[in-house]
Amino acid sequence: MSTIRPLNISVNESDQSVWVDAGVKTIDLLTFLRHHVTPKAPAGYTLAAFPWFVYQSVAGAVATGTHGSSMEHNSMSNQVLALDVILANGTRRTFTNKTDPFLMRAFRVSVGKLGILARVQFCIVPEVPVRRVLKVYTPTELLALMKDASASYVANGSIPHWMNETQIFWVVQKNQFLAVSFLRADSADPSEAAAALQNYRPDNTTVFSKKGDLLALGELIIPADAHANVSSGQIVITPPEGSAADAEPYVRAQRWLDGFLSREVNPAVPAAKNDSESARTVGARWVLPKPKAASVFYGASNMAEGLNEVSRLGIQTVAGNLTAEPAAIYIHQPRATLSQLQTVLYDQYELQTVLYDQYEVSIPLSAMGSCWAKLLDVVYQGDLEGTNSIIRPLDKGFRTAPLIRFINKEDGLLSHTGDGPRMYLNIEDYLFYNTGRKTNPEFKKVMAALTADPACTSQGPPRLHWGKAGWPDPGCWHGDAMFGDNWCHFGCAVQQLDPTGKFADSAPDRWTWQGVDLDKCCGAEGFKAGVEGCACKVQHARSMEQCGAAPFYTYR
Repeated sequence: MSTIRPLNISVNESDQSVWVDAGVKTIDLLTFLRHHVTPKAPAGYTLAAFPWFVYQSVAGAVATGTHGSSMEHNSMSNQVLALDVILANGTRRTFTNKTDPFLMRAFRVSVGKLGILARVQFCIVPEVPVRRVLKVYTPTELLALMKDASASYVANGSIPHWMNETQIFWVVQKNQFLAVSFLRADSADPSEAAAALQNYRPDNTTVFSKKGDLLALGELIIPADAHANVSSGQIVITPPEGSAADAEPYVRAQRWLDGFLSREVNPAVPAAKNDSESARTVGARWVLPKPKAASVFYGASNMAEGLNEVSRLGIQTVAGNLTAEPAAIYIHQPRATLSQLQTVLYDQYELQTVLYDQYEVSIPLSAMGSCWAKLLDVVYQGDLEGTNSIIRPLDKGFRTAPLIRFINKEDGLLSHTGDGPRMYLNIEDYLFYNTGRKTNPEFKKVMAALTADPACTSQGPPRLHWGKAGWPDPGCWHGDAMFGDNWCHFGCAVQQLDPTGKFADSAPDRWTWQGVDLDKCCGAEGFKAGVEGCACKVQHARSMEQCGAAPFYTYR
């Protein structure tokens, strides 16, 4: 979808929405929106919440439930208003909450099973002042915070306000947690709105900035006696009475957007270099890459301390205290880190600079406190504050900081939070094959606790992010156990939109509804669980007892 030309982005200010073609990268959408400068939005627009990983297509982000850390706005899937989809029968159809409420619940996290997403319509919000605050916690302090939040949710269903716009980096080797919180000027809480305006200067906005990309087109012209009104939490140019604001900034902004679409979103597609058949298409055929060797630099045990320090300093750089607009304040993957994922040529051999698998496991909020007690015990062996001179320097298996985020309940059938709010823990497993270490046992202990220990699993099944690594050995992941009746609701959507199985998956042992009579049990509103003979109990090739000890994942 990324090779289609032209790829389009179209903002509708009247209903504050944007239609964007599926192949557009999330970062390009965010960049376009922040420079969509008009009298209604002199600081541009943005998505209400967006993820750390922004160098992925918007369709991929929606299909896999990609999220940031906002309890109010949740994942990118949750911000979808409508979808244009190419269905298995070749037709193109638009789905909305109003026209197709059940199927929209399926499409919110469809993982490629229901059709090819062609366009996505998101709700957007004006850029407003946001204050970013970085705070450091010890493991003991973090554990108390998590236990209090869990207890509050279990007791009365309340979620502490601090969780709404907070994400936390765990610098494992340093016994530190770096919490990044965001205070918005458009908050309904007057104290938060006032706090968000601390140290905010209107000349940091897109229109007023003398540092922004628009300067490439020349000095912006703003009436000398115009001023910005931020008291309402929104930036509004107020010209002197009886005059009109100069239109030049908006004309220049439109020129910039046109150039951005041409230069960044729609560059020429490289010609195919494979065979004559693919040469007649607009894109090059994807070729399976050769295996790469893991970096000794990342694999060596004595590098744990130094790399954790690099990670900590990097977090402070991208997440430190600052007040500006969301596009600049909400943290996302710096472009510079992409070089770590690329190969380098050394003595005619291709080496991967960093070779790892990334996992993300979600745990119900009700189990968060007990789960963190278990995780900290597994990692620190009782030495939470790092005072034991023997335990403190041990390699704890992590090279970068795991990321903790929180998402509220969503209505997507295959959303992790379909049954209630959850904590997500994003962790990375570095492969040490060429260092003499065949496995990463410290990492596996953490995964085993997350996926099998009652402290983490007693309140609901742990769920693995759809867009990352971590799927168990064949037959050892059961959709009906993970998602209950929602798994069969989704099966009804698959049967309705792809009855012949055109969008077959490479993992049929996981994407299965074998033994469930979907013909009998599916209706317009999905799976009819109350009908006799319609229990969502799938027949699997292997029982969980046959899958071995947790975390029962193939180590690649």
